[in-house]
Amino acid sequence: MTYMIQTASRFAAAYVLQRLIFRIGEFLRRWYVASGVGIAHAAIRRLESLDRTFALKITLLHFFTPLYGDESFIGRIFGVLFRSVRIVIALALYLMIAVLALLAYLIWALIPVYFLAKAVMG
Repeated sequence: MTYMIQTASRFAAAYVLQRLIFRIGEFLRRWYVASGVGIAHAAIRRLESLDRTFALKITLLHFFTPLYGDESFIGRIFGVLFRSVRIVIALALYLMIAVLALLAYLIWALIPVYFLAKAVMG
């Protein structure tokens, strides 16, 4: 009878340890992978909505095309100037969104590390 209790006890301890490892792995997957994907999707949605306004690719393709079909020298100069400003603003905003998304993920990733260090250090 004691052999059965010892065997059951070892099985229970192994099961609890296996579930603990599984739960820690699941937490890490959800915290780091799933949240990273969520932050990336939010940033991409924001970039897509900005691209509907700035249309960076189309602006680059028509960079030297006269603005509003004005073939005069002034129309060509204004086309390049306006499109240059539009490209600079779009790239600055795109970069800002990407940096903010990266910063948000880094802060999110460091939260468990902070609490773990705080618990260990006392």
